[in-house]
Amino acid sequence: SGVAKTLTISGASTGGPGASVVYTMTGTDANGYPIADQMYNGTAKGTAGGMIFGAAPTTSGFSTTPWGTYTDSFTTTSGVATFTGVLPIAGDATVVYTLAGDGTGTTDAIATALEATTITVKTSVSNPGVDAATDAANEATDAANAATDAALAAADAAAAATAAAQDASDAVAALSATVAKLVASLKAQLTSLTNLVIKIQKKVKA
Repeated sequence: SGVAKTLTISGASTGGPGASVVYTMTGTDANGYPIADQMYNGTAKGTAGGMIFGAAPTTSGFSTTPWGTYTDSFTTTSGVATFTGVLPIAGDATVVYTLAGDGTGTTDAIATALEATTITVKTSVSNPGVDAATDAANEATDAANAATDAALAAADAAAAATAAAQDASDAVAALSATVAKLVASLKAQLTSLTNLVIKIQKKVKA
């Protein structure tokens, strides 16, 4: 059958800067067999195979678009067709394919349930040198943040130790003052007691 009940489009998820990426379209009919090998699209009404895509793909990031416009014909082999795009130097490349029809069975190459639906494929540009530099910069930033946190923690600990030392010093000073008062009081008591003893001795002699 030339009517696709299922249609998938897949490609590499990553690729090098400016690399060519092949996107593979695979269609199967209602019985699970590959769609008929014939030419699809090609004119506004389609060739003998009919229309699989109803509009040119919407793309972003590509240096060269994979498959140009819906009037460009293509032929399937064992239900498979391929489209090649060229990636940019950096960033993501995205292509959105819109299937033909309007959901009411107006095309003979796409099952009604699939009509007017979209398929999105994205390939990210991988640049090992740039990626490694970015990772190194991120690691350096993380290390700097960790060092800053450690310095702040050390400063907090030093402040706490200083406060504790001051508290201890204040406590020692207060204790010293208390002891001095006690010693002075004891001296006064001893003096008073000595004077009393002297008085008693004088009376006894008299």
